[in-house]
Amino acid sequence: MGVLLGVLHDTATYVERDSSGLGAVKPRTTSTRTIDGVLVATIAASSWGDAEATSRRLSGELAVAKLAVLDIRVPSSGLGWPARLVLSGLAPTIVSHDGAGLVARGVEHIGYRPQSGPSGGYSTVFTAYAPELYLATNKPHPAHVVVVANEASRVPDVAWAMQRSGDATIVVQGHLARDEFSSPRIVPLGEGWSAHLRQTFVSGPEPQPDVTLSADLAEAQVREAVLRAAHHVAPPRGRAVALPPPEPSWRPDATYASSPYPSRERRLLALFRFWNVIERFYPYLTLMGDTWDRALVEFLPRFELAADARQYALAVAELAARIPDGHVHVTGSPEVDRVLGSARPPFEVQVLGGQVVVTSLSQKSPPPGILPGDVIVTVAGEPMDAAMERVSPYIAGSNEAYVAYRAAGAALAGELGESLTVTVRDAAGATHDVSMPRTKEREPRRAGPVYRLVDGDVGYADLDRLEVGDVDAMFSAFEKTRAIVFDMRGYPHNTGPAIAQRLNVRHVGVAAQFFEPFVAPGAAGEVAPRRFFGQALPQTEQPQYRGKTVMLIDERTISQAEHVGLLLEAANGTTFIGSQTAGADGDVTRLVLPAGISVSFTGRDVRHADGRQLQRTGLVPDLVVRPTVEGIRAGRDEVLEQALATIKSAP
Repeated sequence: MGVLLGVLHDTATYVERDSSGLGAVKPRTTSTRTIDGVLVATIAASSWGDAEATSRRLSGELAVAKLAVLDIRVPSSGLGWPARLVLSGLAPTIVSHDGAGLVARGVEHIGYRPQSGPSGGYSTVFTAYAPELYLATNKPHPAHVVVVANEASRVPDVAWAMQRSGDATIVVQGHLARDEFSSPRIVPLGEGWSAHLRQTFVSGPEPQPDVTLSADLAEAQVREAVLRAAHHVAPPRGRAVALPPPEPSWRPDATYASSPYPSRERRLLALFRFWNVIERFYPYLTLMGDTWDRALVEFLPRFELAADARQYALAVAELAARIPDGHVHVTGSPEVDRVLGSARPPFEVQVLGGQVVVTSLSQKSPPPGILPGDVIVTVAGEPMDAAMERVSPYIAGSNEAYVAYRAAGAALAGELGESLTVTVRDAAGATHDVSMPRTKEREPRRAGPVYRLVDGDVGYADLDRLEVGDVDAMFSAFEKTRAIVFDMRGYPHNTGPAIAQRLNVRHVGVAAQFFEPFVAPGAAGEVAPRRFFGQALPQTEQPQYRGKTVMLIDERTISQAEHVGLLLEAANGTTFIGSQTAGADGDVTRLVLPAGISVSFTGRDVRHADGRQLQRTGLVPDLVVRPTVEGIRAGRDEVLEQALATIKSAP
């Protein structure tokens, strides 16, 4: 581990064995005495409360002292912070001139900045943290202070501020800690070893003590040196701070794309990079329990021992599938494409009653010999349920309905132009084989006008095809209708806000809640509390639609489509009819792994306006309706029919 961290060439990032002591400095208690007109305070504390009490006690003695030595040396790094806290509490008594502490600089991650493709608003910020201000008071105080520290105790921020203004001399016995200015995160490695990882650095050159004493110097000699420093007041270091070094640029992780079968070291890098990104930046990690921790242990030998490019790529895909998220997709790997396919047949299917049923055909090139309502029995001679089971380990989904939908599609997928042969069972119960080429072209799921009147006085809009420029014309056409049915069994074209603002009779303030991971240097280097923001609906001067609205949903309703539901629900309480949606909303982001494999995942926790969970749950239908094989064969849309019946029966 030490060799590994040594590649960073950073003295503040290192590995060390835990130690219970440092040299000859022995544990001691707080005590004071006056020597040659100098108040010498030996400071020790063991807790927050002890530090506060010690500060109050010493304040009175310092108020009448002309010169002071504050000795905060401790024998163990585990005891250093209370002594530093004492000095912070003494600041009003020892600061003679206004001053500022050190300016720390670090990196903050607001969500996970994608390694490729556009960002959903995620960013990596190189920032400076405002320094602590130490203001002089009218209280009596010493004319000069000497602060004595060692590697274990470290030098408090207030002492560096006082050094710059000439109020203090800093004496260090031994040397400054290697991570004195790095806000280190200390990671236990086991067997008595720990890694110290830099989180910040200071602007300008790192400060240095005025006097450095040998670590093995006798205590009498240390006392003589610090008393001499107390009587010899050092000139002010000045308030000017040198310009910081140029800020580093963000750059994506190396892809190592030239080799589809990375070396053992890079395969392990892939696993650790993948695991850490999800551990730090996946907003729904708490919903996974301990499964992600267990996945690391399970997949370590699989990544290490992968015998070829195929085993490596499929290990990545299977690990990705352990994340219950419909936004998780593995791209950039020919090996994964061979299993999950990159081209689809010219028809769409849904899983209904445990059967894979054809629900619609390509309008441009409908395959001969197959009709809506036909059941897929085999694909390339393999039973359909076995084909779905074969691909399921590599498919991620937020709930069972969406996993089944994706598995059915993947079982039928293959390479572009490749012939697909399926066995179908028709309405008469007969089975026959049908062959056709696969395609990547996405066609509309439904035909007919994008918006139109149905059932006399009800508007119908297919949000799978409606464009933003059509929204106002649609509402004009539906001005005198009693209700509108929004068909969201598909994916929208950014029409949600434009539609919702025309329905916002509630004048809602927040239509959806967003939480995003916020990772920044902290006391323990852990993930900070998530950043929150609420999405408000834009205002419009266009007339508000006040009729009833219904939205049709099913497992094909995912991400932006589900978000349309959140906006409409908040705007006017739109009724949901259909079945459970995919349960994956929240601006996708992407990580990249060796061999150039990319993995996408949800980057934000998105919730209903009232804070209810959407992920995994999806939009919950007010009325559950699923198509039937008989209805599809008869050319009926049973979900739409039920919506119209509900509207008709409403007062």
